[in-house]
Amino acid sequence: MKTFHLLAAMALAITGATTVGARQSQNQYEYQVTGIYDGDTFYIDMAGLPPELRRIGARVRGIDTAEMRGKCDREKHTAAGAKAFTTRALKMSGNRVILRGLKWDKYGGRVGADVFLVNGENLAQMMITQGYARPYSGDKRQGWC
Repeated sequence: MKTFHLLAAMALAITGATTVGARQSQNQYEYQVTGIYDGDTFYIDMAGLPPELRRIGARVRGIDTAEMRGKCDREKHTAAGAKAFTTRALKMSGNRVILRGLKWDKYGGRVGADVFLVNGENLAQMMITQGYARPYSGDKRQGWC
């Protein structure tokens, strides 16, 4: 029963049925960023959830960046650049993001969302414009090597 309650609280927080730990405005939620994994994935704090569930992975919808554990040196270098760009952008935003359209990611254990900085800039568009990401709609990924 305890597991059910934990999962229910998590599902409510992610689907937007509750705004615990987030500032809500018209189906968008503002969260504190607690860490960065790579160029298109970071972690947010969903305050109000049990400690073991508070740190949730969030993926930027609509883009693909190179993988940190890439298949060649070029991919690893590109991934490091994308992560550095995302780190700078989020730092300039006070490590706060606005997430719209939160949904469970197809890989599980994280959410996908349209990600905006607190000044309203679209992170995916910034990354594409600067050459750190490619548009991605969920089909087969292209290689980076």
